[in-house]
Amino acid sequence: MVMEGSNKKSDCCAPVREQPAVYIGRLGSGYGDGVLALLDSILDIHVFEFRMGFGKEISLEAGGSAVSIRDYGRGFPLDSLVSVTSGVGVGMCNNALSFPVIGPLKVANALSADFRITSYRDGECSMARYSKGELLDKGFGKTSRKNGSLIEFTLDEEALPGAHFNPEAVRGLLSDIKGRNKGLCIFFNGEII
Repeated sequence: MVMEGSNKKSDCCAPVREQPAVYIGRLGSGYGDGVLALLDSILDIHVFEFRMGFGKEISLEAGGSAVSIRDYGRGFPLDSLVSVTSGVGVGMCNNALSFPVIGPLKVANALSADFRITSYRDGECSMARYSKGELLDKGFGKTSRKNGSLIEFTLDEEALPGAHFNPEAVRGLLSDIKGRNKGLCIFFNGEII
């Protein structure tokens, strides 16, 4: 993969990092708190692919303050990763291709010590890597991996002291998502939900 370093800080990061509760809600034990709500919003991106008829599987790995989510849908448009993960807007809208431009990715980016997004599409891939909203590098290349997207991030202790992903709460969230989406296969930490 060809890498292109950047060191570009997203304009949306400062307000999100200064007042995360405004963007994700309160922090707590993992049940109904902002970290779980943020994860739920990001999972909506992956579920959207399933609902549009692309991809029937989502794999999620979570432990401590780190999470990795992989779907096998279309993958983000290869040239869109920086725009969907950084910038001023944090709302949700649909573009002409009915592909969601999602605010939760921008919020997760701003609140993460390490945030990576990779898109696999028709033998090509693109990726972007950030820390605390600062674009560290991005790149394009060839791949043999199946179409889809991979989002990985580790919550930033500085912005979200003590925040973590409660495995029991995450499992409950995934069970609820699967119940609302018949035919969707969800794996959590290697086990089928």
